[in-house]
Amino acid sequence: MLVASGMTEASAATASHRLSTAGKHPTYPELAAGSLTAGSLTKSNVGAGWYAVPGEPNVSEASAQFVIPTVTCNVAHGAEAFYPGIWVYDTSGTLTQQVDINIICIDGVVTTMQDVICILGSTAGCAQNLNVSPGDRIVATFSESAWHTQGQIEDLTTGLIDYIYDGTPGPTSDNSVLFGDAGPGPFGATHVPTFGTVPFSKVTIDGYYMSEYSVRYPTALKTAAAVQIKTGPLRQDGDAFTTTWLHF
Repeated sequence: MLVASGMTEASAATASHRLSTAGKHPTYPELAAGSLTAGSLTKSNVGAGWYAVPGEPNVSEASAQFVIPTVTCNVAHGAEAFYPGIWVYDTSGTLTQQVDINIICIDGVVTTMQDVICILGSTAGCAQNLNVSPGDRIVATFSESAWHTQGQIEDLTTGLIDYIYDGTPGPTSDNSVLFGDAGPGPFGATHVPTFGTVPFSKVTIDGYYMSEYSVRYPTALKTAAAVQIKTGPLRQDGDAFTTTWLHF
């Protein structure tokens, strides 16, 4: 692992661990049941992307492909991060489950490009076994039912797969799903490293393309003074969009 001058590998790893989303469950009141409506969350510190709101009792299935961008760190002495993937929130707005890639910069160096898959109540904890590289095409999938919960990251470029399967019922209070780039605010940073775009495609929720889903909303990331990541419209095929970096 490359380490910034003056920072040991151990201290870089510790700083990266603090910014990891693994095992963390921040609450966003703006995502509570009934709060997330058209135009209510055009920008926030939650993330950039598209929300789908299945409502209770749970999210049956969610899937998306995206490409890992090339990243440039901006802050010489500090932290930057963002987290593309699938994010599931319950009726209180609390993050319950995630299938994503953690992209973290510490002191001007990319220290982490690694999957994080966390399933609420799983005795296996969070899976973090897959390191990825810029240009890799990722498939993130999540499903839950009365008899199971599963999250999986597949790197189509390398052919490697990481997953968690739990043979117990999924939560009955999951209410909304973000497909996109979660922001760093609740995880210990305010800045986002520079990248071009993250193209999302084959985005489905409960068997529907995003454009076919009745309750869906776009949102932008604004953790600091300026909008940091904007979200494009759904393309004509109905299952694809792009997030674009604007400001660190």
